[in-house]
Amino acid sequence: MSALATLRRLLAFQPFRGRTRGPEDDLALVVGSALRGWVLEGKLHATFTCVPHEVGAVSRTSPTFRTAQARYAKNIAAGLIAGSGDYVFVGEGAAGWIELKSSTGSLSPDQRDFREWCGFVGAHYAVCRTLDEVQATLRGWGMLA
Repeated sequence: MSALATLRRLLAFQPFRGRTRGPEDDLALVVGSALRGWVLEGKLHATFTCVPHEVGAVSRTSPTFRTAQARYAKNIAAGLIAGSGDYVFVGEGAAGWIELKSSTGSLSPDQRDFREWCGFVGAHYAVCRTLDEVQATLRGWGMLA
């Protein structure tokens, strides 16, 4: 399989199913689509992934509540860190995290602690509220042409 075919398969978008989206979810859809495009265009010089923090976010009255909570506990046990950014990027000689926020959103205490940890170890960290901010951040980190 060619490199481009492999990337297209890895980056295929799967639409939301069965839950309401909020403003940060809408921004994440735009950012995810842009990131996929930048990879396929050869502009993003880093690997990336989205961190599934909402894996346990299910109403207590939902029939899937127990399953979601078990899945969340498994992810925490496996190393999911509360407060870690929404996206992680690893490029040649650099790594960074981007936390997406709505226009009025603010960091939780866990997110502030995680940002501080990034500073301790020299990892980039940014809060972005728009696709333009994501683009400027990645360019500033030398990961986006």
